[in-house]
Amino acid sequence: FGNLKAPVFDGEVLIDDPNARGKFNGLVDISKEINSYDLEAQIDYADLVSLNFINDSISVLKGNVVVDMRGTGIENMYGRISFEDASYQNKNNTYSFKDFEITSKFDKKQVRTIAINSTDIISGEVSGIYKFGEVVPLFKNAIGSLYTNYQPEILTENQFMDFEFTIYNKIVDVFVPDLKLEPETIIRGSVVADDSEFKLTFKSPQIDAFGYMAEAIEVRVDNKNPLFNTYVAADSINAGFYAVSDFNLINVTLKDTLFMRSEFTGGKRNDDSFDLSLYHTINEEGNSVLGFKKSEIVFKDTPWFINEKNDQNNSVVFDNNFKDIDIKTLVLSHKDELIDLKGQIRDSTYKNIKANFKNVDLAKVTPELDSLNLGGRINGQLDVLQKNGAYLPVTSLAISDFSVNETNLGQLDINVRGNATLSKYEIESRLAREGLKSFT
Repeated sequence: FGNLKAPVFDGEVLIDDPNARGKFNGLVDISKEINSYDLEAQIDYADLVSLNFINDSISVLKGNVVVDMRGTGIENMYGRISFEDASYQNKNNTYSFKDFEITSKFDKKQVRTIAINSTDIISGEVSGIYKFGEVVPLFKNAIGSLYTNYQPEILTENQFMDFEFTIYNKIVDVFVPDLKLEPETIIRGSVVADDSEFKLTFKSPQIDAFGYMAEAIEVRVDNKNPLFNTYVAADSINAGFYAVSDFNLINVTLKDTLFMRSEFTGGKRNDDSFDLSLYHTINEEGNSVLGFKKSEIVFKDTPWFINEKNDQNNSVVFDNNFKDIDIKTLVLSHKDELIDLKGQIRDSTYKNIKANFKNVDLAKVTPELDSLNLGGRINGQLDVLQKNGAYLPVTSLAISDFSVNETNLGQLDINVRGNATLSKYEIESRLAREGLKSFT
């Protein structure tokens, strides 16, 4: 109920629906050049999934909202929106916050400042002259400017942003469910459109993202710094199947190529070491090229080299959507031992991966197993071919002087073929020693 005289509403609205319950009270005036919104809302229950605001399994909002805004659209809106005693529930958790306020204002030079203040969630501000619809390409152009052959998107001139935020809880996974940030995470930086300048500092006690966990991580980006463009450090990174410590990465751009150097340790006893030298560029077709310069890995006290010849062939080419991947070649070597990987991946329907082994010591490449030591020399190939969703895996390996716990069992030949769904395998094996067949 209230007074509705288009284009002005002044009154109260009660909502009692299975998907939304609450009360709205206030004034909406769009009769003037600048629209006015003075509202108070008590949201007892709002199912944002059923209301088609959110595409998720669970999304429920509750709380009190006060709106005091002026403007005709998102690009010129200013004022204040505040939440009190609110909660948000998704499939992962229920997030409660006592207060949460967003303010937007413009100064005489039309510099916009949006401030976010909450003692429970996040605090900070972003200021500058920018258009919301061009924020993503604004950052994209700044990062892409590292490469001379990058084609920037056309944007409105004289845009810039300065930002700094401190995150107090894990509410970021409301927006990105696969990303969790620990409290006291700090993000600050700036971007300038005309100069394609980008600076970023990111610090977090812990990140859990897409199945990876990093502790005490720090990221610094400065695309105009002549000494380094990016620096990344972390006390530890855990991917589930393998954990590394004392990780650091630094890179710098020369002409149109981004050169990277990374060092870290790993393994159960932290005695594996990695000294990697990589580069990234964009080829004439607009695809990314990630390559290895001569790098060293120490695994089980054995030094292995990636691209020991330091040629241009050890690289992977991929498009911006990671749908088309071409592994030119990746060569891992130790003295006369060699592992060579090649292949192509085209979206989800085609894969052709080939791995060749030449005189590889089985003990040097297998993980440590309690009370089990394997030995022998591996020669052969492992191929996986997928066409139109059907797999055609083929393995043919010969292990000479195959041993278990230092007992020589002879030569082991293995031939494996899988069916199109990888649900069944045909395995042909032969173990022979001094002309005697142990089994076939």
